[in-house]
Amino acid sequence: MYRFLYETIVPLYGIENLRLGKMDTDSFMLDISVPNAEHKLLRIRNELDTSNYPTDHPLYSKEGAKQVGLFKNESPVPISERAIVTQKVDAFTVALASKLATDWTVKTPAWKCVCKGGDKNYLKRHSSFQDFKNVVLGGSTLKTESTRLVSKNHIITTTTAQKTAARPYSDKMHYAPCGVACVPHGHYRTV
Repeated sequence: MYRFLYETIVPLYGIENLRLGKMDTDSFMLDISVPNAEHKLLRIRNELDTSNYPTDHPLYSKEGAKQVGLFKNESPVPISERAIVTQKVDAFTVALASKLATDWTVKTPAWKCVCKGGDKNYLKRHSSFQDFKNVVLGGSTLKTESTRLVSKNHIITTTTAQKTAARPYSDKMHYAPCGVACVPHGHYRTV
C-alpha cells in the first residue's frame, strides 16, 4: 500500500495535488486535485483492476478482475461528498454517470456506505447519507438490527440483535473540533 502510494501515485500526480481522506490496512481514499485525473491512470493500468468501470470508459478492462495485488477504484464515478466516521465506517455520495468522451453526464445521485462489522444492507434501507453526516457533525448514533436463526438444544428460534454501526467518537482516534481532522490517541498533539 505505501509503496503504491509513494512510488506510483505521488510521482503520477505530485504530492501537492493529493490529500489523504482516510486510510485502513487495505484501502485508502484520496482527494486528487488535478484536471482529468483519470486519464493519468492509463499510465499505470497494469496495476489496477478496472472491471467495475462503465464498459465505454477508456480504463475499462476485465483483464485484472478480482486479481490479488491490484488496486480497485471503489467509485469509478466522482465522489460528490463524503462522511468519514472512522477508518471502517464511511459513506459517500456519487453522481451515477456514463463516460462520454471526456465529460461525465450526470444521471442520478446515489450514495454508498462502508460499514465493517455492521449490516450494510440494513443501513442502506433504513438510513441515508445525511444520517452519516449527522454522526460526524452532530453527534448522533447509527444502529443496525439483524434477525438471525439460532439453534440451541436442537430448537431453532429467531433472534433480533441491535448493533451500534456508527458513533460520534472513536476509541482509536482523537478528532479536532471540526470533526474531520484526526490523530491517533497518544499523539503528541493530544497530550
